Amino acid sequence: MAVCSYDTHEEDPYDDDYLLCFGLFTITTAAKFFSCYFFVICLLVSGLNFLAFGFDHTWFSIFCVLFTVYSISTLYGVFLEKKLFLLPFICIQGLFTVIVSLLTLALSVIGVATNAIQKHHEDSQQLRDLYYQYNLDPDDEITQTIAAWSVLVVLLSILGISSFSWWVIYQTYRIYASRDRIDRTGYCQGVPTTEHL
Repeated sequence: MAVCSYDTHEEDPYDDDYLLCFGLFTITTAAKFFSCYFFVICLLVSGLNFLAFGFDHTWFSIFCVLFTVYSISTLYGVFLEKKLFLLPFICIQGLFTVIVSLLTLALSVIGVATNAIQKHHEDSQQLRDLYYQYNLDPDDEITQTIAAWSVLVVLLSILGISSFSWWVIYQTYRIYASRDRIDRTGYCQGVPTTEHL
């Protein structure tokens, strides 16, 4: 007669690295993509800065160096599963996401509730010259609406990418933290086996 027993020495088969986008890739794969994406953006910004300005703009050069450290830290943390190296990204990207969401909300409310966009189009000579350069009427309400919606769509795109990348890296941090857990002595739920006692 076979008796069902419990084996408490087997690893927990649950893996919280679940799939995204209808099962196309896992969270850690998305984190690797975003870490490479931010590193490439960092290289482009730094390269264009040094090509255009050299070391003349000190504050921007310092920003590029800090952005490089930030990107390399994220890249190192994701690929080598070092959760502490993901904390700068989680903090800075979270702050950036909050700022962009507040800016988007503020511009949306200002655009809907006031006539600030129309007033800006009337007062800004540089903006009016830009419209005239492309044979557009800066006083046309449709042109003003298209310009305002274009800015809003760009901000919403930045907000979407920023919040999704923050969420992916945060979930990756949680996955790496759960993998680093140390099993404690005490009660451990076993996995059913069909071995004889």
